[in-house]
Amino acid sequence: MSNLTKLYPWLQPVAIFVGFLVVWGGLHWLFETLLKFVIKKLNLPSGTNLIMAFRIPVRCIIFTIAFCAALNVSPLAYFLEYDVV
Repeated sequence: MSNLTKLYPWLQPVAIFVGFLVVWGGLHWLFETLLKFVIKKLNLPSGTNLIMAFRIPVRCIIFTIAFCAALNVSPLAYFLEYDVV
């Protein structure tokens, strides 16, 4: 049972990270569907290339933001804030 109590401080950062990615996944799907609809209505031939060009950079940025948000509430934040090394 003591192993579970050691993991307790890490539940909030993991929940924030996973929650952030789940919410972002839903918004990403919604935005991409809307963008495809607009591209289809405007008959832009390079519209799908535009979507593909931004897909990986946006994913990297969102992953970095989620990781930083989770790191700020993790037990490691104490060490980063007070330089306890």
